[in-house]
Amino acid sequence: MMPWRTVLNVLQNTDLQNTDLQNTVLQNTVLQNTDLQNTVLQNTVLQNTVLQNTVLQNADLQNTDLQNADLQNTDLQNTDLQNADLQNADLQNADLQNADLQNADLQNADLQNADLQNADLQNADLQNADLQNADLQNADLQNADLQNADLQNADLQNADLQNADLQNADPQGYPQWALKGLQCIEPEQGLG
Repeated sequence: MMPWRTVLNVLQNTDLQNTDLQNTVLQNTVLQNTDLQNTVLQNTVLQNTVLQNTVLQNADLQNTDLQNADLQNTDLQNTDLQNADLQNADLQNADLQNADLQNADLQNADLQNADLQNADLQNADLQNADLQNADLQNADLQNADLQNADLQNADLQNADLQNADLQNADPQGYPQWALKGLQCIEPEQGLG
């Protein structure tokens, strides 16, 4: 059993750069406008946490529970989110450039207008995710599960979708060149 540390539930407008907060319970906490650059948050519980306008550049959030977290307008550039649970998270307008989201669970996540350029989303679960107007240029989506994802007007230029599951993904707004070479498990139902 992991030793969990519990912290107060309001830490907004705080500078917590370079802090070790791994194995901490921050569930239902308000961390709005907080600077968490280079912070270690591995195995932390951040369910239902408000992280709007927070800076998490270069933070380590491996295996972190961010279910239902509010990450709108959050700076997550170069952040390690491998194996993170981001189910139902609100990541609208989040900056996830160069983020590592390998094996992350992003089911039902709201990623509208998110910047995912050069993000590593290999084996990520993006079922039912809302990726409308998301920037996925040069993103690695190999083996990602995009079933029923809303990809309207998403920019997939130079994205690697090798072996990605795009069943019932909504392709509206795709330029035809972006669809070239994409295949689904069941082509008659998806982008095939």
